[in-house]
Amino acid sequence: GHALLDVEGRAGAGFGSCAQGVDDVDGDGVPELLVGSWLDPSAGPRAGRVQLLSGRDGAPLLALAGDAGETFGFAAAALGDVDGDGRLDVAIASACRGGDAGPATGRVSVLSLALGLERALTPGEAR
Repeated sequence: GHALLDVEGRAGAGFGSCAQGVDDVDGDGVPELLVGSWLDPSAGPRAGRVQLLSGRDGAPLLALAGDAGETFGFAAAALGDVDGDGRLDVAIASACRGGDAGPATGRVSVLSLALGLERALTPGEAR
């Protein structure tokens, strides 16, 4: 078969550490792609990042970043509409998030993408 979509990430960022197809969120009729980059340094060393990419052309629709050392986006999963607002909610794992239990305890956060998508200033702009 041939590739329907081919998206490359930043070198050394761990792009594609997780990837999952999700329902269409930008209204173009094509399902989107949720992709983790657990080592992405955009917000600090090993901060990590999760992007929602257009299923039509791979353009970033939204990017969420962790804190330095967090490895945000080690894993991510679409959960559907958990909070009943009609928008996609996601679970995002951080393998090395420091917290009250210690420096490498990990964490899973459930986030609504509704607010992030409403705040998107221009299509494809990374946050």
